[in-house]
Amino acid sequence: MYLADEAPYDNGYSTGWPGLILVAVSGIGAVVVCAGRVRAQQRAAHIRRVARTTRHTVLRPLPSHWAGLDQAASYTAADVAARVGGDFYDIQPSPHGTRLVLGDVQGKGLGAVSTASVLAGSFREAASDGVTEARDSSGAFFPLLEHLDTALRTDPELAEPRHLVHDIRNAASRHTARGLTDDTAILAVRRTHH
Repeated sequence: MYLADEAPYDNGYSTGWPGLILVAVSGIGAVVVCAGRVRAQQRAAHIRRVARTTRHTVLRPLPSHWAGLDQAASYTAADVAARVGGDFYDIQPSPHGTRLVLGDVQGKGLGAVSTASVLAGSFREAASDGVTEARDSSGAFFPLLEHLDTALRTDPELAEPRHLVHDIRNAASRHTARGLTDDTAILAVRRTHH
């Protein structure tokens, strides 16, 4: 009975070398595809690490209490995959007082990041970027000053920089109804209370 089961069928289908070759080629193909996928995942992880390092170079993490100021900052890249853009901010103590900078360079991609990095190395002062350019569906700009006036009178906790940054980012996002579509840097500071 066993010999009858191993015999080729009348239609010519049989196992043997062709079947073995098919399995071997399929197995090799699967290994090649898997290796390509692993390399792509490693490359993507490397790009994310480079983007994170670049972002921390331009937008270095600052302590919440520094240079006589309480501060908080937020950065949202318009290109979520890139995770970095041309916005920048910094706080730097100096013998003549604390200096602040917040800006946005024109353009996108690595050129904008490079320019922002150079500018973040020099010094400046400003208030917000990306937020005041946020428009609703009718084209109206986000009313930052009016929002701040109402929000701070309504909720005194917003005087703390980290709460204020969170509130402004959320309010600007709600204003656009589609979320923020430009790189957005928000920096809130206040003098430290001693």
